Amino acid sequence: LDSQGRYTSARDRTSVDYELVQVDGQWRIANPQPGLLVTAKFFADYFRPFVLYFFDRTGRRLVPQPVHLLVEDRLAAALVTALTQGDPSRQVRTFVPGPDDLRATVTVDRRVADVGFTAGPRKESDVERLSAQVVWTLRQVPGVSSVRISVGSSAVRPRNVAEQPLSSWAEFGAGDDAGGTHALVGDRVVEVDAGDVARLEGPWGASAGGAAAVAVTDQRLALVAKNRASVRIASLTGKIRRTLTGTDLIDPVTDVDGQFWLVDSPGGDSRVRVVAAAPANLDSGSLKGLDVRSLDISPEGARYVVTTGTGADASVRVGRVVRDARGAPTGLARPRRVDVGGVQPRSAVWADDVRVSFLASTDAGIQVQTALIDGSTGPISSSNVGAVLPDVDTSRLVIGSGSDASTYATDPRGRMWYLSERGTWQLAAGDPVRSLGHSR
Repeated sequence: LDSQGRYTSARDRTSVDYELVQVDGQWRIANPQPGLLVTAKFFADYFRPFVLYFFDRTGRRLVPQPVHLLVEDRLAAALVTALTQGDPSRQVRTFVPGPDDLRATVTVDRRVADVGFTAGPRKESDVERLSAQVVWTLRQVPGVSSVRISVGSSAVRPRNVAEQPLSSWAEFGAGDDAGGTHALVGDRVVEVDAGDVARLEGPWGASAGGAAAVAVTDQRLALVAKNRASVRIASLTGKIRRTLTGTDLIDPVTDVDGQFWLVDSPGGDSRVRVVAAAPANLDSGSLKGLDVRSLDISPEGARYVVTTGTGADASVRVGRVVRDARGAPTGLARPRRVDVGGVQPRSAVWADDVRVSFLASTDAGIQVQTALIDGSTGPISSSNVGAVLPDVDTSRLVIGSGSDASTYATDPRGRMWYLSERGTWQLAAGDPVRSLGHSR
């Protein structure tokens, strides 16, 4: 962990040599390593994962950064202190003053957290974003229900509110109420809600034209041809807007901005295209040599997760989406492997803003595994306890959000399973499912 609590995994074993000297008849270590070495048990017992919130480069949407902090009474102070240290990535922004401008402590009294800075932004829009970063970060502190922020000698009052409830600034989030889960059943596009399946309104609910995979936004859909050599972008009313060709196209996905992400492999290397008003090729050289089998974009659009390879060569990797000053994606940064404890992982998707879930082989067959995006081990990286999938070789995983927050899986026979409110997997009735996906 660095001083902020960000985790970096070391894949190889490390050897530390100590030089001992005698001082006043006692042995001392003359060359202690920087930082502190602790056992895995100590880390699991005394550290917990938390999230710091920054903004994307446009200042429109909050971007989460997982950190690990000691479990202590002064959690609010520790979180705000870590937040003031910023993020070294040039792809995010912060409106929070630096550590030198943070007052001595963060106090919590009568469920109100008091955060003070000696200096800070004065512009109203910047004060709002400062407030959003602090409020979202302090949502994780037990016993806190609102936040009061002061800059200099005055309390800030964004939108004329001094004590900001933890529900404030939802507009800077990823929009949990958007999106939905869709599937291809027979040759029809359907909407899925837990165990219920209903035809999509419009012509595509009657015929999908023999498509092999589908992705749906609130205005358009993408239909991958049966031979996976082309994809049609169409309106929900049935008009074909454009057709793109490809080689071995995998199932398309959507992002929070309503864009389609397409991955194929012309010439053997993975190519990534984003289709908004027009298609754009991304710099995907970071995926060179990786056999990409699935892709998903994080709820806020700042990161991506891929599964690569098959069998013993399979892996789950998370990377950053590179964007320009206007927020348009331009490339993919090199991904980091995060499949902690997973064997032969497949079909990775976002479980929330800092965790990914995927299918992996276990002693009980293919089960859902969940891991933090920094690849750390600990209490948050585990299988879903109590929710044991039937041993049916499930191959596709989808996790909904908003009004449809269900978890789905499909097997090679086209059967669809969903995780019920009782915490058990149930088989959905109906015809075989050919494609399943969630729209942001």
